[in-house]
Amino acid sequence: MDITKTTKDLLTYEIPYFVKGIILLIVTVIIAKIIQLKISYVKASFDKNKKDGNTEYNNKLIMITIGNIVYWLIIIFGVILSLKYFGIDVSSLLVVLGTVGLALGLAMQNTLTEMISGIMILLLNYYDLGDLISIQVGSENIFGKVEHFDLFGTMIKDSDRRIHRVSNTSIVKSHLINYYKNKEVSVGIEVSISNNNTTIDINSLLDTLKDTVEVELSNYITDKELISVFISDMSKTGTQIYVRIPVESENFLPARSQTRKVIREFCNKNSLLLLDNFYQSNRTTNYYSS
Repeated sequence: MDITKTTKDLLTYEIPYFVKGIILLIVTVIIAKIIQLKISYVKASFDKNKKDGNTEYNNKLIMITIGNIVYWLIIIFGVILSLKYFGIDVSSLLVVLGTVGLALGLAMQNTLTEMISGIMILLLNYYDLGDLISIQVGSENIFGKVEHFDLFGTMIKDSDRRIHRVSNTSIVKSHLINYYKNKEVSVGIEVSISNNNTTIDINSLLDTLKDTVEVELSNYITDKELISVFISDMSKTGTQIYVRIPVESENFLPARSQTRKVIREFCNKNSLLLLDNFYQSNRTTNYYSS
């Protein structure tokens, strides 16, 4: 065996051929990453008709997902092209991968279901990154902002900064509320006042509370004509008063907190005894704009 010739062939043909394969992989990853970033930071916008005109929305979630898909498609394509430089028969490998892929597809039906649910979320525009949503998963209600999304699940950060990863299938099947879907929403707080209070002129009370809310929450209220303060229910023990104010969706959380504070201070100032179900917020999901 001619060692000198073998070494020469290795240095002249095989190593450079192998290096070409490595360079192709590196270039593929770089190109894929550049294209992914370009796509992910493109803001897809669409107009939605509203009573007061058209409002533009940005949906970065779709573009980020498309960017991730394109990234992996380019990587796979680059790997297949580089295999010949490593002495691997691409045609035989594709046959093997096709067989393995079919077997995995049959064994991973739940995963495929998650992917289909993820595609549905994108196509039907359930939410965008950063949207404030509420979903009912079994007996648990998860309320927070969309932190991350992929075709297998969604991560939601709640007010305690805990991250909940929820399967896309569960989201599609659950009752979902998106507080940021419209530009403007209503914050609604229901408070129960005890009937043991001294005699109250209810009409005067409602008017005064409305005036107080209008003044104290003027930084949040978008249209004072849409402020509502009314009796929502009555019982032997108490009278339920419902306060609703229109706010921009991005201010929903601070506006709700401030509304609760204003109502509490108003009741304390007027010596109104509150019942245990104070701060009910089951109606805070009402949108007044479509």
